[in-house]
Amino acid sequence: MKNNDLYYNKEIETMDRGDLDSLIDEKVKYTIKYAYENSKFYKKWFDKNKIEIKSIKTHEDLKELPIITGDTIKKNQPPATNFFNFKSAKNKDIVTIHETSGTTGTPKSFFLTENDWEKYIEKYARTFKSQGFKSNDYLIVCTSYGMNIGAESMSLAAKKLKITTIPEGKCTFPIRILKNYKPTSIVGSIFKFLRLAERMKENKLDPQESSIKRLIAGGESFSEESREYIEEIWGVNVYNTYGSTEGTMCGECIEKKEFMSQKT
Repeated sequence: MKNNDLYYNKEIETMDRGDLDSLIDEKVKYTIKYAYENSKFYKKWFDKNKIEIKSIKTHEDLKELPIITGDTIKKNQPPATNFFNFKSAKNKDIVTIHETSGTTGTPKSFFLTENDWEKYIEKYARTFKSQGFKSNDYLIVCTSYGMNIGAESMSLAAKKLKITTIPEGKCTFPIRILKNYKPTSIVGSIFKFLRLAERMKENKLDPQESSIKRLIAGGESFSEESREYIEEIWGVNVYNTYGSTEGTMCGECIEKKEFMSQKT
């Protein structure tokens, strides 16, 4: 595969480190100013902590700010309050409303504009591209569709790259999906990949002899030993994606394998 095939936005993704840091710093200054002017919470928070927003000039300055936890977010939305104090866009500009999974209690709410969606889609598209996806790939999405943004944003990113999606939502789909449609990739969790491989073997289908070329792992964290175990079972690379639903996400590219081989 040519290196150019691995870039979604080559100009940004191959930018010199110094230029990239400068770009990040400009975005940090814009974000801080926007939050102060458009969020009820952040206006009070900056003032209460006596933080002058103009003093935040680089991404390194963010380290000096007080930590905002998930509990803080929950205390600034219903049912704890009558308003979503973190919301920073006008109602007319909000196109979708989402929640986190709520595994630790009350789900955290967040509101997305058209611009937010474009950024989410670009992040996943960039990650898929760097993992070697092409327009002839068939991708099974095993993450749940609903108020959690992950599955839908991945599907839209795949559409942008002309990747065919099979939106199952769960990895408990019938084995015939693998036999009939010959998917090349699956997005799920390490544990889902393990259980799916077990079901395949029960149906006399060897994961290593299937059409799958790569696995994209997200959700639960996993050790390098777990990754290696799943790669051995399936005979393909397992790429990690990680992040927070209400924040941002990142993902490994194909260099993961080269990097790992250099360490051993």
